[in-house]
Amino acid sequence: MRDDAPTATSPPQHTLPLPGAPPLPGAAPRIAGYDLTRVIGQGGMGVVWEAVEHKLDRRVAVKVQPRSEDPAGEALWAEALVAARIGDPSIVRVLDAGYTLDETPYFAMELVDGTDLATVLADGPLSARRALAIAMDIARAAGAAHEHGVVHRDLKPRNVMIDTSGRARVLDFGIALSVGRGDDRYKGMLAGSPSYMAPEQVLGAAIGPPADVFSIGIILFEMLTGRRPFTADHPEAVMIAIATEDAAPPSLHVPDVHKDVDAVVKRCLAKEPEARYASGRVLYETLAAIAEGRPLDPETRAEARPYEPRLVVSDKPSRDKADKHWKWTWRLASSPARLWPYVANTDRFNKAVGLSPVTFTDARDPESGRTMKLAEIRALGLHVRWREYPFEWVREREHSVFRWHKSGPLEALWNRVTLEPTDDGGTLLTHEVWVQPRGILGKLASYVEIGQRAAAGFDRVYRQLDATLTSAPESDPFEAPHAPTEDERAVAESALARLSERGFAPDLVRRLVGHVLSAPEELLRSLRPFELAQRWGVDRAEVLDLMIHAAEVGMLQPLWDIICPSCLVAHETHASLSGVTREGTCTTCDLPFERDLRASVELVFAPHPGLRATDRVTYCIGAPALRPHVLAQQLLAPGEERVLTLTLDVGAYRVRGATTSASVTASAVGFEASLSAVLEGGALSARPTVVRAGDVEVRLRNETEQEQVFRVEVDGDEPDRVPATAALTHTSFLRSFPGELLRRGEHLGVSRLAFVWLAVRGRLALHTSRGDAATLEVMERLEGIALDAARAWGGASVPGAIDSMGLAFPSAPRALRAAASILAALSATPLPVRAVLACHEGPCIALTRGATMEYFGETLHRASAMLEDCPDDALVLSEVVASDRATALVAAEVALEQQVITSAASGPFGARRLTVLRRPPK
Repeated sequence: MRDDAPTATSPPQHTLPLPGAPPLPGAAPRIAGYDLTRVIGQGGMGVVWEAVEHKLDRRVAVKVQPRSEDPAGEALWAEALVAARIGDPSIVRVLDAGYTLDETPYFAMELVDGTDLATVLADGPLSARRALAIAMDIARAAGAAHEHGVVHRDLKPRNVMIDTSGRARVLDFGIALSVGRGDDRYKGMLAGSPSYMAPEQVLGAAIGPPADVFSIGIILFEMLTGRRPFTADHPEAVMIAIATEDAAPPSLHVPDVHKDVDAVVKRCLAKEPEARYASGRVLYETLAAIAEGRPLDPETRAEARPYEPRLVVSDKPSRDKADKHWKWTWRLASSPARLWPYVANTDRFNKAVGLSPVTFTDARDPESGRTMKLAEIRALGLHVRWREYPFEWVREREHSVFRWHKSGPLEALWNRVTLEPTDDGGTLLTHEVWVQPRGILGKLASYVEIGQRAAAGFDRVYRQLDATLTSAPESDPFEAPHAPTEDERAVAESALARLSERGFAPDLVRRLVGHVLSAPEELLRSLRPFELAQRWGVDRAEVLDLMIHAAEVGMLQPLWDIICPSCLVAHETHASLSGVTREGTCTTCDLPFERDLRASVELVFAPHPGLRATDRVTYCIGAPALRPHVLAQQLLAPGEERVLTLTLDVGAYRVRGATTSASVTASAVGFEASLSAVLEGGALSARPTVVRAGDVEVRLRNETEQEQVFRVEVDGDEPDRVPATAALTHTSFLRSFPGELLRRGEHLGVSRLAFVWLAVRGRLALHTSRGDAATLEVMERLEGIALDAARAWGGASVPGAIDSMGLAFPSAPRALRAAASILAALSATPLPVRAVLACHEGPCIALTRGATMEYFGETLHRASAMLEDCPDDALVLSEVVASDRATALVAAEVALEQQVITSAASGPFGARRLTVLRRPPK
């Protein structure tokens, strides 16, 4: 047994093979976007392959989880997350992570050309200069890890690569430990390599950064002398020596070693962790001082500059100065999660309580220059005006708002609702209101309006909510069903009959008609097809198609919501696409942005005015429940720091502040349970970028000169949205609403759209041999096949050249399925021409030309240019499409033969990787 090998009681270790190691048998795993060429390393925690990445055409290393080990891939993910989280140049970089086509975890990393340090040392000791340089690289890598709370705990020559430039790179964080956490997955195991363990590892004591410093000391000793400081006949004896014996100085074996280097090695190999250098960074600075001949106190650490506000706090009233305070509590049977969508829907809640409708206007704050919300109501015969500050909330726990009154009986009002779970699964709900009244009239008004009327309304609505949720959860807890008039019933019955005649399922038609007739008005202003489909448990595409047809027969009307990319709130609604402009500003977060047909324009529906009127009467804006993707929103004063506890499920999140944001990932194998987000100088930083899923302490800090809104939200596309691109490629919508076009002269961006381009070869010969009429018949048959495929997969035709036809789809997987069905149809009914297809996805712009919507841009040009490289009766995919995992799964599912080629075209589209798909020979 090698005495630098993992112990029998340690977890499996990945080790790069010695030169000439034979490859593992078996086929290479299939990963979208990569070609795996040969095995370069193997071990219990994974197999490492050399691979070629398609997108950048570069060599990389790909580590794949063994299928027999850790099916969830937690150990592999932990290793990838640690290395990616540190991100130092002295550590092998992680480039990508995901799943193979058979759902096996993998991650891709930088492929380092070079030799591991163990192989280098096999030729004997190194010069002092080279040994110090390598030790500095290793210490720098360890220091970067330590600053991220990570201990490598298996530093050894075999885990250090010397690249072709001579620089040392540290790899294999497979058994790394996050300091301060109690969830070490190798707890109770002797993790590490015996010859390079620290005494505390040998003894099973708690370890920290000094354990890595000890290992670096052993490596430095070995580089200087060609031998290790602790040797014995078997690993157990080596570990005893590490724990009990003092190491001799390197100069005892190599007299030329300088005394300062002896002192460094001695301190690294001290038995007590406290006697060693505190971290890899301190050791690095010490070695650098020796190498450069300069003095440096390695223990000196600069203190972070404390923040000092640069602006006097605003004269905004403080809640502590409020004269009146009311507090009411209710013990409810429903859980906080069940209550939140209603308690935090403050628009509907305020209406149910009996509060007055509010008129909101936008104005410019003279101090900050930002947009602010001004509100006005009429109460007690007075015009009451106030400034509405942004709502603050933590989802399913609390929400609050501050109103600074400019006129009326109050100077200021604070409202706060908290929900605490109880042991029986219910909720202790607390509602508090603070006010600062203006004189006697203010005291009287607050007593009557809040202490009496609002208090009674709160009690009635909270009890009504709880009773409905526990006894009739399918009913609306705010309002009784709408009682339709005879005229409304007549219009609905007519629509029901016409929709049933078109072949829609009668039960689904009746469900939609019933919802439009009886649902409360507030729920009908913006009907989302996919949201209704999820609620009803039916097919999304069927509901979308049904609602498009319902709009055609006069039961519904299509509307276009403009979604802000920052707050994801619909701040504009247009009755026609011609009203949508390319540029605009969100009135909620004061953010200017360019509209995008895929990302910021959404198709929604509302009842046709001839069926039911849905007047927009507002009782509150900024209702937290209307932003379900936002976990928390907080308003921080200049220099203020606030700490929240949020429950983060596994997934991607985004922290926003002002006009900037930072991404954070919550992982089952993340290390940190705390997150710090600081907004300073127009930039927001969030550290760490990966946290452990579950309860996370979130620390927000505003280091700007103005109040700032911070949000923590779920990242990614809203799954229940129907983007405009889906509508404008939907056959039913295009047929029912051919006039839904952008205004002439206007063009909007489309962040992503997929295209299939179809062309024929041999058409001229067909004209010559069969004549124009026969050729026209063939081309019409081909066009019919293509349009049938487009209709089946949610696509639409786009204008093309004389010998080609274009199809647009909302996503690449749909485009690929349509193209595959075209190939299948052509194989079943051969035509006397040779067809070629190309599929590409990317950005473009949309515009109106004539009476049709057209698309323009490089994406279309490239899709058309790819046809030159396509063999007859085949389909060619761009590297963008072929590298997408979802598309790769479809490609495997449709059972087409695949071949990777390099484009022979010249110019900007030449020398690109393309994937050719064709039907296997019969």
